Amino acid sequence: MPAASRRRIASAEADYVIVGAGSAGSVVAARLASAGASVIVVEAGGTDRRPDVKLAPGVMTLYRSANWKYPTLADPTKDGERPPFAAGRIVGGSGAINAMVYVRGRAGDYDCWAEAGCTGWSYDDVLPTFKAIESWAGGADDFRGGAGPIHVEWCGHDHEIDRAFVDAATQAGYLRNPDPNGRDQLGVARAQVNRRRGIRSHSGREFLRAAPRGSRPVLLTRTTVTGIRLDGRRAVGVETTAGLIRARQEVILAAGAIGSPGLLLRSGIGPDGSRHRLNGVGTNFQDHLVVTQRWSSKVPTLNTIGPISAATAAADFLWNRTGPIATSPFEAQLLTDDFQIAVGPVQYQVGQGDRKDIPGTSRWFHRLYGPAAPAGTRPRRPP
Repeated sequence: MPAASRRRIASAEADYVIVGAGSAGSVVAARLASAGASVIVVEAGGTDRRPDVKLAPGVMTLYRSANWKYPTLADPTKDGERPPFAAGRIVGGSGAINAMVYVRGRAGDYDCWAEAGCTGWSYDDVLPTFKAIESWAGGADDFRGGAGPIHVEWCGHDHEIDRAFVDAATQAGYLRNPDPNGRDQLGVARAQVNRRRGIRSHSGREFLRAAPRGSRPVLLTRTTVTGIRLDGRRAVGVETTAGLIRARQEVILAAGAIGSPGLLLRSGIGPDGSRHRLNGVGTNFQDHLVVTQRWSSKVPTLNTIGPISAATAAADFLWNRTGPIATSPFEAQLLTDDFQIAVGPVQYQVGQGDRKDIPGTSRWFHRLYGPAAPAGTRPRRPP
């Protein structure tokens, strides 16, 4: 896609200026550019053309080097720790740094949103879009797409621990689901992942870079948007670390759950007290708990793989795109109405130190409806 120097971009102008080249911004940019509009995408992170983006084991380095790591308040359920809030700071966004497990979510959740007044968000409403997005290795049917840009396949590694987990779940009465992204979402199954022949398939790769060369948007990386330029109540551009970029038509925010409301608030757009009142900005943030556990294993895991097995795994991936290198940190999962359990034959560390005890268990499952957006003028100011 076209590159842009900071000197040139300092006085740039386009029909649309998009903040963030993540999962949403990449799609919007590609669609607008393919329709003939001029588009500039401003991304604070760097390129996704790096080896650790391609393979699931790269999540360990990506969480350190391509992550906003927004600071958080002390968590009383974690002995006062301040675990960083992960968000991808790279072309492709969080979709370029996550574990690649492909889960649409419960159909009932979408239906609840529609019942609450979000017209157009029932599962029947969004299903055609889900199908259009994906190219499922199992082929198209009433619930799966077969010709979309995001490739989806079964996890390329099958381990004894995964099979034991699936068997245990079925013995406990849970359904063995032949396709957890198909007709029904609940039950236990091996994981599906967004990969093409073992390589991560994400919006930066499949939308931005796959667009015809003559209709690709201009992508400016390693450039942070610091504010929205307003003319009265109209957004006419964005202030960046490379200068002002003007928008003839619209400024589109796709900077994530923290970044977008934070940018609005720093630009004086928000609830009472802001220069431009817009209720709801930076509030009603909802998150979910993730609890990780490690268990001793009587069978070899990927943490105990030796040099001979490692060489075999490398050959398996090169020739077949399967095996341990084609794995995901979560190779099988159980989805219920209330919780999700995922398991994998590997232990890895992407956050803070080891956790021996988990205090405050009675507070685990509360809902958090708090302010999400960073305050002040700095993009990485804690929420």
